[in-house]
Amino acid sequence: MHLRAGGFAPTATGRAGAKAYGRAMTLSPPDPAASDGWSDMPPDPEHYVALRTTCGLGARTVAAARIGMENGLHCSALRKDGAVIAMARIIGDGGCFTQLVDVMVHPDHRGQGHARAALDRALGWAEANLPESCLVSLVSTPGVEPVYAARGFRPLTGMVRNVGS
Repeated sequence: MHLRAGGFAPTATGRAGAKAYGRAMTLSPPDPAASDGWSDMPPDPEHYVALRTTCGLGARTVAAARIGMENGLHCSALRKDGAVIAMARIIGDGGCFTQLVDVMVHPDHRGQGHARAALDRALGWAEANLPESCLVSLVSTPGVEPVYAARGFRPLTGMVRNVGS
């Protein structure tokens, strides 16, 4: 893969490098005519923060969410009546290291396969756009490890820390 101005150029193998949706990637706005409601447009920061809170995930400020939504690599988002009800994002450098984050579904819409669909869409994007040697990591919510293991993830010991800690 060779870096060029504005993003990554396709390699000799035909695999293109990642382009962040907030910087160089062309966005597909939500298509009201789409039958499935999925798009690669991330939610606005306020809706993102609200969805995280509703799903019981860690709190983020709107200012932090604005930075995050502008600098991710990919977002698979399912909208219903204009609101994001399910999503998964890929963040990282787009070459060596990425992380699957924000796999979440609004509680009112759980049990319909939306989390698996968001996960599969995000991983499909990664397979099509990231170098084969790129590591995709994640921090799993306890109890859902089998869902990730079924998609090729394996346990790896790690630690996390918030900047303000």
